[in-house]
Amino acid sequence: MYFPYSLDRADWDFVSSDVVRSRTGQPLLSDTIRRRRLSFFGHLCRADTSQDHYRALQARIRGPPKDWRRRTGRPRQIWLRTVEDDLRPLNFGLTTARRCALDRSIWRQLMEAAYSVGHRRPGRTSILPSLPPKSREMPDR
Repeated sequence: MYFPYSLDRADWDFVSSDVVRSRTGQPLLSDTIRRRRLSFFGHLCRADTSQDHYRALQARIRGPPKDWRRRTGRPRQIWLRTVEDDLRPLNFGLTTARRCALDRSIWRQLMEAAYSVGHRRPGRTSILPSLPPKSREMPDR
């Protein structure tokens, strides 16, 4: 971004986005997107079991049917794989995250831990909430 030194002069100075972000105290856009993506994942996990998006999410977490074969070539980057990548620094998988998301207060604690850990700084740990017991499983058909 270019900003003038002062309003009465026409000299412009380049100021990087990092400098602007540090001066304003704004988080990285990627962190904001990651936080909202995980928040939406928790919302989907708490949905009513009769809704289509809940059933699609559960089917995807459980895995493909036994007789299913993957297409040749590189697998597509799907939304749930991105969520898995967001959960990886916290050592959580989709099933564990789904169990945590069923309890909103635990899910909020997890989101705060994810936000404070920072996904680009390996080696940082935080106290994560204890997991709730397994419940609300989708009935087998």
